[in-house]
Amino acid sequence: MIGGGIPEGSHVLIAGGPGAGKTLVCFEFLYKNALNGFNGLFISLEEKADTVLNNSKDAFSSFEDIDRLLKEKKIILYEQDLKDAIAESGSDGERTYEFSKLMSNVISKIQETKAKCVVVDSVSVFRLFLKDPLEYRVLTLTLLEALKDNGTTSISTLELQDNIAATSEFYPEFFLFDGLILFSSPVGTSTSIPSLQIVKMRDTDHSFQNVPYKITDGGLKLLNMKTESD
Repeated sequence: MIGGGIPEGSHVLIAGGPGAGKTLVCFEFLYKNALNGFNGLFISLEEKADTVLNNSKDAFSSFEDIDRLLKEKKIILYEQDLKDAIAESGSDGERTYEFSKLMSNVISKIQETKAKCVVVDSVSVFRLFLKDPLEYRVLTLTLLEALKDNGTTSISTLELQDNIAATSEFYPEFFLFDGLILFSSPVGTSTSIPSLQIVKMRDTDHSFQNVPYKITDGGLKLLNMKTESD
C-alpha cells in the first residue's frame, strides 16, 4: 500500500479510535526494523512501558526475538509520565515550558540510544499542554524538525474520538506530518471489520484504497486488497 514501505526520514501519523491497534502496529514497526539492524525507540506518553510490552507480546506471539532485541537494546521502551506536569501547569507559560522540556527529553533519548526508528504514543497528550492552536502547531513542527535533524524515521499516534471516515472533520495534526494513515472503527457503520487508508505519504506512490485489516499473532494483516489488475 505504501509503495515498498515508509520512506526513510519520513514522519508518519497513525490516527484512529480506541482499540484500533495503533500502538501494536507501532511496536511491529520497531520490531521488524530492529530485525533488519535499525535501532528503535518507543516513547510512551500515556501507558506504562511494561503495559505496552506485555500487550505486544500477547498480541504477537510469533515474534520470537522480542526479548533478545530488548536485551541487545535494539528496541528500547521509554515512558514519560506527564500526569504530574499537566496537573501542575497552571499558566500558558508553564505549559509551554513543560512541552519544551518534554521535547528535550525525547531528543536526548534518541541521541542516547542512536535510534533510527522512533514511535511517539501518543501526540494527543500534547493538546493537554498547549491550548493556543498556533503555539501548538509551531511547537509540534519544532518536534518534527528535531526528529528529522536527528536522522530518524518515526510514527506517532493520535487518538480520535469518533469514526473520522464518516465525518468531514480534519484534525490539525493531519497537515503536519509527511504521512497519514487512518484506522477507521466499525462502530456506527454497517461492517464489523476495521479498515485503514493511506491518506497521504510523501515521496512514494501509495494506494488510496480503504482496506479491512486484522491484528494477527504475526502482525498487521490486510484483507481483500484489490490489485491493479482488479
